[in-house]
Amino acid sequence: MRKKFTLLAAILCCIATVSGQIYLPLTEDFSDATFPPTGWTQASTNTTNWSRSTGQSHSTPASASLAWAEAGSFQYLTTPQLAISADTAYEVKFWMYRNSSSWYSTKTECLKVYSSSTANDVTSAALLGTIAPYYENAPAEAGAGWYQYSFALPAGTTNPYIVFCYESDGGGGCYVDDILLRKVPSCPDIAGAVTISNVGMNSMNVTIADATATSWEAGYRVSGSGNDYTFVENTASSLTIQLTGLQASTYYEIVARRKCGSEYGDNTISKTMNTLCAAIDLSTSDFLETFDGLTPGAVGGCYDGEDCV
Repeated sequence: MRKKFTLLAAILCCIATVSGQIYLPLTEDFSDATFPPTGWTQASTNTTNWSRSTGQSHSTPASASLAWAEAGSFQYLTTPQLAISADTAYEVKFWMYRNSSSWYSTKTECLKVYSSSTANDVTSAALLGTIAPYYENAPAEAGAGWYQYSFALPAGTTNPYIVFCYESDGGGGCYVDDILLRKVPSCPDIAGAVTISNVGMNSMNVTIADATATSWEAGYRVSGSGNDYTFVENTASSLTIQLTGLQASTYYEIVARRKCGSEYGDNTISKTMNTLCAAIDLSTSDFLETFDGLTPGAVGGCYDGEDCV
């Protein structure tokens, strides 16, 4: 049995990598404490380098971050070499934190993403896109926070490295998370924010900002249940879907996905929202609250609490 297991492990290893190349899709959320992640490399033109941060991340527990760096310096964070063919379209998607510090507004600080034939080298690389850390600089956003960006690899690209290069102008504070490299899907993902509103005891509204998604679905499941999502389709190209029939005082995980005939885009990152508590009907019985079982100092059940000033 041990020999069979060893042989199977070797076969799986060969399926995943050939001569150090990684087959797509490749995902990295920096959850592992090892940094750079296995197969990734980094380099810097000064003493500052990328690191793993648990203080700011798009998904728990960590992101790749860059602290202060000397003006004019370059810091490189590079994926493993990717095994891709020239006749297929590929893309890199990732989340980046855009800050609100006006100090950056006059700086040329930026993150540049390249497709390169050499790790940690962009001398002859193809520039895929550029993002400034300050949210009002290009590409401008509505405010500080995490935003997802997607860049297409040039047609005909074969076996590249993807290089995240930060060009410092004396600042830093760059955070990148949830990196995805994949073949461009036939049904694209929903772009932009997903918001939840009008939350009631048994319903809530889910709205997307992607006006190009004329057909899409919102999915829900009880948080932590691990069950499959129940999906509800939009009507008449509406950007809002009302979810009904929910349980009162219950936390739900909410996602959205584009619908393309019989195919679907990937689910968006899930959001968690709890429905309102059910109303207490005092016409049929009295209500008694003993607060037994609550942790001292905690507010539980359907109570809200705030400090008195």
